[in-house]
Amino acid sequence: MSKLVITNVTDPVCPWCWGEEPFFRKLETHFPEQIEFRNIMGGLVEDMNKQKPADTAAQNYYDKENKDFIEHCLESAQKHGMPVRVEGFRLFSEAENSSFPLCMAYKAAQRADAAKADLYLYNLRAAVIAEARQAISEAEIISIADESGIDIADFLEPLNDGTAEKDFRQDVAEAIEMKVEVFPTFVFEYEASECP
Repeated sequence: MSKLVITNVTDPVCPWCWGEEPFFRKLETHFPEQIEFRNIMGGLVEDMNKQKPADTAAQNYYDKENKDFIEHCLESAQKHGMPVRVEGFRLFSEAENSSFPLCMAYKAAQRADAAKADLYLYNLRAAVIAEARQAISEAEIISIADESGIDIADFLEPLNDGTAEKDFRQDVAEAIEMKVEVFPTFVFEYEASECP
């Protein structure tokens, strides 16, 4: 029997992508072995430092950006019902200013252990939004891989040799070719028929 392929263009820090998780679990439960999920990393936040006004102190800028981001998470949670932790939320800083490291970490997880990569993506999302962890930091990226049961040596190899970044850039190119404008974006394919 043919499988339905659901391509999900996503990003680990997207609050609406966090909200999709229960629906994917329901689909997996209700249609076992009938659906193949395919995650494409779209790269939501490239470099927040580029938007910082020259006359604004970095601390003040990131305080406001983190406040605005968590408010957006709370607004989206009113619709999807997934947990959000406000206390201690400090995801972005002058040094940790992009979601790209998390996207590359997911690609590294795919190479290290494809069977656990989607669990790793879930755990990244949970760390960012439900646990208020500084998940962009290298230490947290590695810690979350370990918590997901991924061999750290296998994970670090593609992360450090450029392979994960190359895979991520290919994902971004595919998302651009698909004309993706919002996250998440889903494409459904069944027996050569496609529906965005």
